[in-house]
Amino acid sequence: RDDDCASGNAMHALYSWGKQPEKEDEVFKKIKDDAARNLVWTLLKPKAEERPTVASLLEKHPFFNPKMSASTQDQFRDMNESLQNISNQVEKMNDASRLRRSKSLLGDHARGKDLLGVLDEAN
Repeated sequence: RDDDCASGNAMHALYSWGKQPEKEDEVFKKIKDDAARNLVWTLLKPKAEERPTVASLLEKHPFFNPKMSASTQDQFRDMNESLQNISNQVEKMNDASRLRRSKSLLGDHARGKDLLGVLDEAN
């Protein structure tokens, strides 16, 4: 494997990073997403002082904060509204189910079949 430092090739690649642009270009062509490619490039800068902090990357980098088109934002808003409607419907169904159970328990109580009546019959 050459994806960790278990081999001499991996160690050499890390050591020589930034000194062989043609090899780096070859590696970066494999990353199709522009934001991902820029993130990797940013994280692999040889000089630590040139690399941003993780906090600043999470806050500002396009890979973690993608820009959405207006139509995509509309789609997400519509999906969110649909999910909220479904959640509301499920909650109403749960409320109705709880109400039916409560009425059933009240009905049993009125017929003298509540828990205390059952316990009295058992003794």
